[in-house]
Amino acid sequence: EVGFHELSLAPLTVKQLLLLELAPPVTVFRRLNRLCDLGVIVRTRSPRDRRVHELRLSPAVHRLFAMYSHQASD
Repeated sequence: EVGFHELSLAPLTVKQLLLLELAPPVTVFRRLNRLCDLGVIVRTRSPRDRRVHELRLSPAVHRLFAMYSHQASD
C-alpha cells in the first residue's frame, strides 16, 4: 500500500493506513514501527499539515526494486 500510494504521487498517511483495516490498530502501529526501525519505510511530517505523518518507501528499498527490475529484464 505504501509503495502504491507513493507511485500515485499521493503518499499514504498513517490515518489512511489505519482506515484500510488491514489489522487491529495496535498491530498496524507495531508493524509500522518495526518497518521504520528496519529502514524499509520512512515516516515524515507532511509539508502541508505538520500534524500528519506521510509514509514512503526508503531509498534503499527503491534501489532494491530497481536492481530487481533490471535483473528481471536481462
